[in-house]
Amino acid sequence: VLRAVQDLRGAIRWFRKSAAEDGNTYGIDPEMIFTFGSSAGAFMALHHAFMDQDELPSFMNQQATGLAGGIEGVSGSEGYPSHVRALVSHCGALGDNAWIDEDENVPSCLFHGENDTTVPIDSTMFVLSGFLPIAVTEGSIPISQRMTSIGLEHCFEINDNAGHVAYIANQAIYDTTLAISSNFLAHHVCGFELDCTYHEVLSGTVE
Repeated sequence: VLRAVQDLRGAIRWFRKSAAEDGNTYGIDPEMIFTFGSSAGAFMALHHAFMDQDELPSFMNQQATGLAGGIEGVSGSEGYPSHVRALVSHCGALGDNAWIDEDENVPSCLFHGENDTTVPIDSTMFVLSGFLPIAVTEGSIPISQRMTSIGLEHCFEINDNAGHVAYIANQAIYDTTLAISSNFLAHHVCGFELDCTYHEVLSGTVE
């Protein structure tokens, strides 16, 4: 997870440096960078947003190969920030929902299958590949509860009777995921009122 967070932070810094120093080849708005992730990608997005340097587990050897540089890593583009505007998480989890602090203003859009046995929706032991217990993780329910308790803006959609990354095999869940994600982004990019419910996504360029 730390290596993934380091890579993500390095990529974000690189895009900001590119925008500032290299003519912004990719045409980005440095203040409109969002992270999206499903499963492991959602772990990465959530830990990037809410795990601080002083919250890294004490058992972690930060001198091990590939772990140098702490949270930010050593991927270059120094001097550029690695924060994001907001995130979208599909069936993700955090090591501890208490890591979500009041000053970490990263609005979040959470999706999770009610019956997810790969990354459980609640607080439970995360078991890798079905047999290797890793650590207790906090799924989307305790994450949402923590966000609610500190007043952090977020949407949370539970996919009823669904498993891991439910949108892949279920058209209705896919449509709902797309619609709510679209609403969430329209709120942050265009200033629309936040809408965490399903509605038909506009499909034409005129619309």
